[in-house]
Amino acid sequence: MKKVSRARGSSFRDTLNDLLRSALLSRQSQKQRRFKVKASAMGLREGLSYDDIDTLVEHSEGPLHL
Repeated sequence: MKKVSRARGSSFRDTLNDLLRSALLSRQSQKQRRFKVKASAMGLREGLSYDDIDTLVEHSEGPLHL
């Protein structure tokens, strides 16, 4: 970085600020891709039902759940 500062004829601080500013500006100009989540129906395993909560909890946490 000091070599770059000397080559540019500016202070270390000015060189660092210029390089950071240009990096941030170039990053802002790039198109940001939106993060998307693709939903998929997972369903229930055979023999399980949303109507039987005790069985669902036992299945997910084990028979000794509190």
